[in-house]
Amino acid sequence: MAKQKLGLANVETLPVYPFNVPDHADLRWVSIPEDKKSIGVDQIRELINELNLTSYEGRGKVAIIESAHAMTVNAANSLLKTLEEPPGDALIVLVADRVAGLPATVFSRCQRINFRRPAAAESLAWLDRFQPGTNWPKPLETAGGAPLEDLKALERLSDTHSMSKEIAYLAERRATPQPLEDEPRFILGPTGCNRQRCRASFSKVCKLLAHRIGVRETL
Repeated sequence: MAKQKLGLANVETLPVYPFNVPDHADLRWVSIPEDKKSIGVDQIRELINELNLTSYEGRGKVAIIESAHAMTVNAANSLLKTLEEPPGDALIVLVADRVAGLPATVFSRCQRINFRRPAAAESLAWLDRFQPGTNWPKPLETAGGAPLEDLKALERLSDTHSMSKEIAYLAERRATPQPLEDEPRFILGPTGCNRQRCRASFSKVCKLLAHRIGVRETL
């Protein structure tokens, strides 16, 4: 929909995972910041200001609000007038996998488009292309039949396994202490936190522990 609005090439090509945000001067993509749990009012206000500017290519502007259900109350309220009267020829798309999280005042101003959850056979065939031989049925069932959530769960399990190995190295005194510039702010963030931030912070914790217990052996 956004590609067609902006006149981007390969409109008929289906998106692939992991999805890359198209690079276009008239496209604005809003999502939850890596260090936050919600979309804040400042993000929405900045978006509104951008939408009120003249289109660079004359086709109008497109705004995608990913995880719109995660907007704070103030953020959602600040969007109401723009949803009711979009500036110029703007297209505003709210993506939400938990519709109950959207305020009724926002929901009533939008045209709802439902996407069905794929059948189990379709999901399993799609997942098997990413990692052939993986036992997908049980994880897919745990993820509620949602293949993307299944992939994320597998990535989290992989991270957990790697972190467990790092802790085992510390316990066996097989780690090398390294000086730290500062103390880690947290060990593990929320489930949906950025994987690289979690791993970087966890590595700091491992180095701190190694430094304090005086480990000298190398890996």
